[in-house]
Amino acid sequence: MFDGHGESSVSTEPPCALCQKGEPLRQSHILPEFLYTSVYDENHRFLQVSTDPLEPSVSRPKGLYEPMLCSGCETRLSVWETYASGVLHGGPELRYQMEAGGFVIRGLDYPRFKLFGMSLLWRAGRSRRPEFDAVSLGVHEERLRRMLDAEDPGRAADYGFTIVFPPERQAQELFGQALGPPQRVRYHSHHVYRFLLGVTIWLFPVSSHMRELDPILFSLSEDGSLRIRNGGQPTLDFLVRFGAEITSANRTRGKA
Repeated sequence: MFDGHGESSVSTEPPCALCQKGEPLRQSHILPEFLYTSVYDENHRFLQVSTDPLEPSVSRPKGLYEPMLCSGCETRLSVWETYASGVLHGGPELRYQMEAGGFVIRGLDYPRFKLFGMSLLWRAGRSRRPEFDAVSLGVHEERLRRMLDAEDPGRAADYGFTIVFPPERQAQELFGQALGPPQRVRYHSHHVYRFLLGVTIWLFPVSSHMRELDPILFSLSEDGSLRIRNGGQPTLDFLVRFGAEITSANRTRGKA
């Protein structure tokens, strides 16, 4: 490209993080906008609170975003997000059945819902925002990018996930109005990224030997069934610790 003086000019804008083409970037949400529905107030704002007492609380009019995707890739991801929103909020074409320890949803479009889940993990790992610093995917970031760009959901264990909910009604009501920053924990030899997304917690095991995990650990099956399980005491313990950290940070801010 040449400017009006005959000299070459090179765009300094990075390429789209997904397709890697040099298209103009949009302000892309790291977590889809529909996940913020439960945390918005009547003025369509939510309060961002950190567990770090040195970080001030901030009122925001919309979710967290940054320049990341071109318009074409935004459109592709929006298809998966729209479908996932319908699943999580009760799509009419789905069949819901209670079972021991939770419930199962049958009749899902496996590729669309799986790609949605994979996109959550990839965007968090690709983001440069401090709220997502805990997600460091290494070589898995590029593997995920290629699968998403090819719209390849892989098998259930390929960057699959487990969705759980807290066992107590009080915890469900309280944390149903909260989104938490991803955290990295260990499960045997695997890194697991834990996302608090309203009333559910999503767990993503990431390692070079994910397929060695028992398929029953993953919520989504290739037959289009999605099991959302009661997380039991470990989930409740995590929420109690998370709540205590927020409370402690708020008290410290109040004394400043």
